[in-house]
Amino acid sequence: MKKPVLSKTTFLKGVQCKKAVYLQKYYSKHKDPIPEERLVRFNEGHEIGFKAQELFPGGINVAPTFKVNREKALLQTQKLIEQKSTIYEAAFLFEQVLIYLDILVYTPEGWIAYEVKSSTEISDTHLKDIALQYYVIKGCGLDVIDAKIIFL
Repeated sequence: MKKPVLSKTTFLKGVQCKKAVYLQKYYSKHKDPIPEERLVRFNEGHEIGFKAQELFPGGINVAPTFKVNREKALLQTQKLIEQKSTIYEAAFLFEQVLIYLDILVYTPEGWIAYEVKSSTEISDTHLKDIALQYYVIKGCGLDVIDAKIIFL
C-alpha cells in the first residue's frame, strides 16, 4: 500500500500552520514531547468517543493499533460496509488522504458519517474536519447521505 501523503490530523494542522506540517514531515525526530495536559485532553477525547459509540450500539471498531495495520483497517471497513454494519473508526483512503471516521451508520436511506468532538460548540476547524472526511468517503465511492458532528 502506498503511504498516505496526508492524514486528517496533518491536513488540519496545515490549515492552521503550514510550517508545522513542514517541520512534522522533515524534522519530526526533533519535536518536543507531548505535554502532560495535552495527553489528558487526548484521553478525555477518547472517553467521549467511547460514550458517543453507545448512541449506536453494536458497532465494530476497526481502529488499527499500529500504523502498519492501516491496510487491515481499510479492508475490514470495506467488508463491514458490504454487511451494512455500524463501524467505529471506519478507515478510508482517497487520493493519498487517510481518515478514520469516528462512527459510520447505515440507515434505510443511506450511510451517515458522525465525527465526535469533546467540545461544547462547533468550531470552524470541526467543520473543515468533517468536510475533509466527507470528501474522502465520497471519493471512495460510498454514498454518504449526511455528515454530522456530535459534541457535548
